[in-house]
Amino acid sequence: MVVWRVAWWFKSYGPGSQLPVSVLMMNLKVGCVDNSKVSRKAKCFWCPPSIGVLKFNVDGSSCGNPGSSGIGGILRNSNGDILCLFSSFIGYGSSVEAELQAILKACQLCVSDRCPTDVSIIIESDSAVAVS
Repeated sequence: MVVWRVAWWFKSYGPGSQLPVSVLMMNLKVGCVDNSKVSRKAKCFWCPPSIGVLKFNVDGSSCGNPGSSGIGGILRNSNGDILCLFSSFIGYGSSVEAELQAILKACQLCVSDRCPTDVSIIIESDSAVAVS
């Protein structure tokens, strides 16, 4: 399952995106990037929620705008322990639609029996358009 998810990630983002997923699954190295040649302008980090609060970080992406789209999310507590996660291909659409679908999926999981009901939950997205 992990190889399958990584292969689809490479298919969407990696330099080997023209390769079939079956090729990526057999040899993930073809999708790897030499990080020594990639310049990073901003560092990413996760800010934990307060004790007794959970945080759902979600993201949606589209390969093209519109294009093939996917969503994902991860629910963690203040210690960073993973309590729930999801990822899925959602079809053809825009990046904003994908972000909104990711937020909706997190909301659906929050009201299901998969999340505790006695705590506050923050849903965090990196899309200013979707959040507004």
